[in-house]
Amino acid sequence: IHFTIDDNHSSQQQQSSSPSAGPSSTMINWAPKRIIVQQPSNNKNSKAPKPSTKKVTECELKTSTGSRLPLEMMSVQVKLVDLIGEVTMYQQFFNEGSSAVEGKFVFPMDELSAVTGFEAFINNKRVVGVVKEKEKARKEYKEAVERGDGAYLLEEAEANVFTMNIGNIPGKTRVVIKITYIMELVVEGPARKFVFPATLTASQKAAGANVMQTKTISLDAVNGDGNGGGFSMMIAVTMPSMITQITSPTHTVMLKKTCMQATVKYAEGGEEGEGKKNVMFPKSDFVLMVMTSECYQPHLWLEEEPDSDVLAAMVALQPDIDSVSSGEINKLTALPTAEYVLMIDLSNSMAECIEDVKSCAAMIVRSIPEYSHCTLVTFGSSFEASIESSTPLTSIKSEALCKQLKIMKANMGGSNLWPAMRFVLTSIEQHMKEQSVEQRTDTNIILLTDGEWMTPSEIIRQVHDHCNREENRSRLFTIGFGSNPHKHNLTIISRVGGGCCEMVSKGTAVGVNSKQPIQQVASQMRRCLQPALTLVDVEWLPDGIIVEQSPPKIQTLFNGEHTIIYAFVPKECDAVRITAQVSNSTPTTMSVFRQRVNADIGTKRKGRMIHQLCARSFARCWEAGLLADDPVKSDLMKGEQKEMITELGVKYQLATQLTSFVAVEERTEEEKLGMIELPPTPTVTQLQKESDVDELMMYTRWETLSPHPLVSLAPAAARIGLGPAIEHKTIYDFWNPSLFPWYFESWNEDRITR
Repeated sequence: IHFTIDDNHSSQQQQSSSPSAGPSSTMINWAPKRIIVQQPSNNKNSKAPKPSTKKVTECELKTSTGSRLPLEMMSVQVKLVDLIGEVTMYQQFFNEGSSAVEGKFVFPMDELSAVTGFEAFINNKRVVGVVKEKEKARKEYKEAVERGDGAYLLEEAEANVFTMNIGNIPGKTRVVIKITYIMELVVEGPARKFVFPATLTASQKAAGANVMQTKTISLDAVNGDGNGGGFSMMIAVTMPSMITQITSPTHTVMLKKTCMQATVKYAEGGEEGEGKKNVMFPKSDFVLMVMTSECYQPHLWLEEEPDSDVLAAMVALQPDIDSVSSGEINKLTALPTAEYVLMIDLSNSMAECIEDVKSCAAMIVRSIPEYSHCTLVTFGSSFEASIESSTPLTSIKSEALCKQLKIMKANMGGSNLWPAMRFVLTSIEQHMKEQSVEQRTDTNIILLTDGEWMTPSEIIRQVHDHCNREENRSRLFTIGFGSNPHKHNLTIISRVGGGCCEMVSKGTAVGVNSKQPIQQVASQMRRCLQPALTLVDVEWLPDGIIVEQSPPKIQTLFNGEHTIIYAFVPKECDAVRITAQVSNSTPTTMSVFRQRVNADIGTKRKGRMIHQLCARSFARCWEAGLLADDPVKSDLMKGEQKEMITELGVKYQLATQLTSFVAVEERTEEEKLGMIELPPTPTVTQLQKESDVDELMMYTRWETLSPHPLVSLAPAAARIGLGPAIEHKTIYDFWNPSLFPWYFESWNEDRITR
């Protein structure tokens, strides 16, 4: 049974076929050039309910009694140092009623973050949260609420979704919550990317609402439409090399910077300050891009914790396939015999972004090299698979396929990806069995969806099992659409599928007939058209040391793209060696990639931050069930490691799916009865001074920057005579005019228009 939560939190149910069902669970009808697979249903005309598009009008907590706990103010202080970020978030609420109430607040987190601190300020008290096993934390919270004490609980409802419960807030009283989390920054090309999540999907809201808590709690998620309290964000940036460009592609910001430092202030809607509330809460995820002069150098950080014989290691890689010493690699040309499977989600939930989907799908079709094979699969409650791949794709067939894309509509009911994915993977495996090793070709599966599927864990397991086979030559890439795509599902399935994930913002559509490139699609096609590094082996040196690594297995490395590996290592560890095979090499022309990364004085440090990120990485792998290639063995290991993951969460004070933060504010009987007058709670403005991140000189002038993407020129453009090169290295660029002549229509030798 699949549940959908509507605006009023009432449940509607819809039947779907079980993922464990055998071949008899589908009815197959044959038609010319098409396979139509219809899932059994009691009502063939039934459609899945459309997701709610209603926006929350206020940023607040609410209780079932109707009492309001408005979010008066929210402040975010961020420190970005190289590849690591620390975020301190203050939230100020006020109980306008006359009696004590309890409320819940649901908010998103970034995929690569780890919550490391939780504090509450009320009256003259500062209450510090402590991490405990989840059920123990819930029990302690409930007991405190029943006694009339102040109680605070922070826990992870599902991946990247956290719930915060505040119990027994006295009437006419202000409470300030402080949440601290650390994160690793994503590297995209020559830039580091910081994301502050501000939106929740429908399923994430439902997950937050369904977390077992006291009966008095109801949900009002903050989606931020600008009608909440005052909002401010300050970001301090410190980089190891010269900062060449800083920009936000999503929001207006103010900037002041020096050579290697910068301070960025969120300024969407106006200027924030003391007593000013005209700066709008972000309506969408806030993104900041920081480009530096040197970002492709590999690093190995080793962090030592006091009174411990174990170090936490963090390896940042951006492999350069050009450095492969053996074998032949055809640079800047597409894999000549690759096959493509384009899977498009046409469920009802895709209606809001269907034009974006069609535009991106058309660009993908036009980008596929001629004489490749392409299969189109559309899915919803059922799926349809085109079998046009029996003949090579020509320019005429490509345009015919684009015309077919132009008339697509998002009207196929619910989003049941499982049978469509099973059909695709089974077809690939059957095709491989019919070929010799030398005849086998690479297959790129490109999935266009919002990530809101039935049974996502079964689908992820299915892809994981297929792509971890030794003879596998498939890669799965995802492109997310919609105002609130399920980023966790999209990221995990592409990670286990040996591919990568990209998000397309709502309203990016340029039209099916347009030949204007879309950046995210261009990035995915560049990855499809380049050889990747597979059979990745990570060796920690010196040989023979015992290491616990996360993730335990690296599926794929792309040329010039960023990858981070964590491990707990002994103190004698001083280097790591990476070995991999280039995906388009054959047994007769073997191409092997080798790279050694040494630790030096500048990358050795003392602290706890890398330990916490390392522990969070272990927890993420455990939650996703990515512990072994064999699914049965992975399930056994998940049961065996549950206690270890819980211990890691408690030891390093992390909120995970097994551990939660809990804080109890003990009150006297006079306080519970409201017989004494207590001093007021300090405001966010007063508290944030202790974590102020702006370290640049006061006389440095602010510069206002409107939203715009990074502007950079890849060296490949210079190699083909289209403009000057810049100094940094790059990947297999999406700049080959022989493959994409339409990409260069507006180019000339003197000036480049992009």
